[in-house]
Amino acid sequence: MGSMVRCLYLAQSFIINNALQSYTLWAGTNAGAIYVFTISLPKEKENRKTEGVACQLGKEIQLKHRAPVIAIQILDGLGHPLPEPFEVEKNRAKSPDLSGNHRVIICSEEQFKVFTLPSLKPFCKFKLTASEGARVRKVAMIKFVSTKDENYSEDCMACLTNQGEISLFTVPDLRRQQTHNCLKREDINGISSVVFTKTGQAFYLHSPCEFQRFTLSARDILEAKCKIDLPEELALHLLSMNQKSLLTSRGW
Repeated sequence: MGSMVRCLYLAQSFIINNALQSYTLWAGTNAGAIYVFTISLPKEKENRKTEGVACQLGKEIQLKHRAPVIAIQILDGLGHPLPEPFEVEKNRAKSPDLSGNHRVIICSEEQFKVFTLPSLKPFCKFKLTASEGARVRKVAMIKFVSTKDENYSEDCMACLTNQGEISLFTVPDLRRQQTHNCLKREDINGISSVVFTKTGQAFYLHSPCEFQRFTLSARDILEAKCKIDLPEELALHLLSMNQKSLLTSRGW
């Protein structure tokens, strides 16, 4: 490859033609190159122990600006991100739409670019560094559900920059919806540790021993819904200790 691999992505999509889906492995490098490998699996599950899995290079993309590729995401015919493996099988996600062209979003540190599959024809792009001077640090696909109708939702792409700003983009046309200042640009550890959830929440390391949590969704409000079940004797003992501590602090 000539460069270190920066990100990996597994998906089943149209790479050879519009009629045949293939298992694929996408590898993005620090030099702005994306390698698409097709994976061949044994037809019968019983043969997995005797037959090997074959992988060969199918296609290659080279970004002109050669910035490191940090994320890759394929969208189905309706513009929804492809579900994770086994999510459809476990009824945790809907089957992807196969009627229209799939598109892939290539996210580098400087810009986002969308290609149509399987032709890899450019669809659109958004240059972040050239227009604002910021660099992309984290990217995630988020599903926003309406506060009034739980059956209505929109998929957006969240982008965290080295300035501590989080922007939301529509997919696949990459129109910026809004921007929020969430972290200080000096908080390098916090920016590098941010993790997004699919529902719009995020976590980052506020200090060496403390996590900070925030949400981008109006529906998914932050609530502490965690508890620890303790034996009854221990729970009563802790309650008694807390009451004594409270009385002592008040001088009673």
